[in-house]
Amino acid sequence: MRFSILFICGRPAVHRCVMPISKEKILAQHMHRIADEIFKFEELEKSSYSAFTAETCHRQLKGLPIVDNLEIVYPKLLTCKALRSAEE
Repeated sequence: MRFSILFICGRPAVHRCVMPISKEKILAQHMHRIADEIFKFEELEKSSYSAFTAETCHRQLKGLPIVDNLEIVYPKLLTCKALRSAEE
């Protein structure tokens, strides 16, 4: 038999029944989500990937459109490596 959290806990106690997610679990979930991208696009520099994920996060928080697939912007992100090499 399936019970809802409201049935088990009662309305006033719902917040006490919901367990907070630990920082470790959040980190593990994000690492699992990006693992395929990291190994598929090995030539991409860490700094370029970090900037891409930070921008994606920022845009999600602001409700702006994001690129769902790294493959679309991968060639442009590789140019960051070329620009960086030219500066050195």
